[in-house]
Amino acid sequence: MSVIGTLKRSEKGNIFTWVLSRDISLLLNNDIVISNEFYANVDQKFNLEFHKGKIFPPRSTTISKAWRLILRSSAQNPPLICKYKISMIEHDKIIDNRTEYCTFSTNRSETLILTKNYSQIENMIYSKNDIHVLCELSISLEGQKNLLNYDSDKTDKVLKLNFNWVFLDEGLSDIKLRTACGKEIPAHRLMLATASPVFKAMFTHDMKENQNKLVEMTDVGHEATVEMLRYIYTGSVGTNETSLTINLLAAAEKYQLEDLKNKCGQILSSNLSNENALEMLKISDTYNVDYLKKKTVDFIKGHINGLSDFHEISNMILGKAPLVVEQCEN
Repeated sequence: MSVIGTLKRSEKGNIFTWVLSRDISLLLNNDIVISNEFYANVDQKFNLEFHKGKIFPPRSTTISKAWRLILRSSAQNPPLICKYKISMIEHDKIIDNRTEYCTFSTNRSETLILTKNYSQIENMIYSKNDIHVLCELSISLEGQKNLLNYDSDKTDKVLKLNFNWVFLDEGLSDIKLRTACGKEIPAHRLMLATASPVFKAMFTHDMKENQNKLVEMTDVGHEATVEMLRYIYTGSVGTNETSLTINLLAAAEKYQLEDLKNKCGQILSSNLSNENALEMLKISDTYNVDYLKKKTVDFIKGHINGLSDFHEISNMILGKAPLVVEQCEN
């Protein structure tokens, strides 16, 4: 692991530029490179990191080499809610950017910003263009414990108690969620903020979502949003369909609904088959769902001779030896 580049801080104080131009060629010889540490209006330290690794690109069945851009924080307690706007800039042109919310805590010290395939990074290196990573941070301290961090069964009982009647009801709603297809769904800020630290950050700060009473969820489908709300309001999920559950899992990851992630993992593990075992292993790794990961590895161990993607799964398992060893020992 090497510290590379230089770090510049704006006069505003919360905008940081990681200048990689002179040192970017060092990515060829290191698995991890990091920026210098920086502070953003709080005592916790941050830094940006590039990690070399392997990924399964969407709609692909082969492993590809890639670089992951990660934002890391030293935050412990209380949890730290962060809104970040991060851009990769090549020769004064933005080539990729992300604006999201995330939470850092004792158990969550990093968040994945974006992934670039290996050839894209190589092209940047050999172009010898100026390469910058621009990071703008808005920080708040979170003193309240997320109610969905409790045991799933207990959470279900609490949530099912009173709130079914306001699920999808527009009468008392004070916020709308606009989904990928453009449809808007009524909701209640108190319910969303109680369940999700991401929503809480939106609604307790001077964010445009709070001002406009509209949350743009352009990367979450209508059905997945409805199911996410169903879980927040009632503690239950109304689908066992695999593709919808995968979309719901992605939404749960984005809005940090850990119990919903576990619920999705249970649903997907109950739908394991010879045909989808490889996809489930990829998904469990992408969204870090330990229950689904263990169940999938157990399934593969018991059905390996009948799997249609035998060679591919073998290669994947060999590439994830620590995972398989860990699961086999449990």
